[in-house]
Amino acid sequence: MIGLPKFKLPTIQSELSKMFSKLTPSQRHLLNEIMGSRRLDLAKYGWFVSLHLTPIVTSFPAVACFLSGQIDRGNQLMVGHYRTALDKIQKEAEAEFPKRRLILEKAFNAHRQCDYELSIPVMLAQADGIFLDRFGLSPYKLCKKNF
Repeated sequence: MIGLPKFKLPTIQSELSKMFSKLTPSQRHLLNEIMGSRRLDLAKYGWFVSLHLTPIVTSFPAVACFLSGQIDRGNQLMVGHYRTALDKIQKEAEAEFPKRRLILEKAFNAHRQCDYELSIPVMLAQADGIFLDRFGLSPYKLCKKNF
């Protein structure tokens, strides 16, 4: 979500079309490759990446590991990447969402201390709130299921 302009859901497709139309054919191909099957392959193993924060040199080798059955090695690559990127992610998130800075800071600190039972639910709640702020609805309300 970091770096996205504040859009309402109906205008997102139009804005994305404008952005993609400015890309060269080779850039579009590369973007489709990254956003397409590679991202889906990573998502199958619980990793959700962004073009901005996850370089190809990390995501492609991790996908190759996952697809060849080297699950632990793929996870190691992704964990290593996010450990090195964590400070940058925190800095950008706090700058982008100053009203959430205190909670984000505490969640990132808990994460660094391996207190995942605390950090993950708090970060998911913040992500839900950020999505709601940006798009005017909760991603959880997009998928109504009877439990």
